[in-house]
Amino acid sequence: MSDRTIIAIPSVAPGGLTDARSAHFGQADGFTVVTIENGAIAESRFLPNDGHAHGGCLSPVQLLTSAGTDAIIVSGIGGRPLAGFIEAGVSVYQDGVSATVGESVSAFLAGTLPEFGPVSACGCGGHDHDHGDMH
Repeated sequence: MSDRTIIAIPSVAPGGLTDARSAHFGQADGFTVVTIENGAIAESRFLPNDGHAHGGCLSPVQLLTSAGTDAIIVSGIGGRPLAGFIEAGVSVYQDGVSATVGESVSAFLAGTLPEFGPVSACGCGGHDHDHGDMH
């Protein structure tokens, strides 16, 4: 990890370290963007998610890459946005356990989150589906 890393976590509004993570990447209220400097949280901010309104499944990818995100932590993600992040050089980590944004950040800093691969992606085309805790 470099001296400065920017990570994003799909979040329930208003999106802060103590707020709940969103279980579904594409339908999250927004993303809590956390700047890590020298292994500690330097700042956090919330970016509202416009969902699929502009750019379809890749809209959140564009939003987060524009914000300088180096990594994203999700519980589940579809194949198209996963490929978009990978193509943009953004690492995608899986956390299906943490309840809050802060817990996910702590797990990231501890190095306990596995990196997502294409096999872990949802793979289904629809967004009105139920995969339990997968998304």
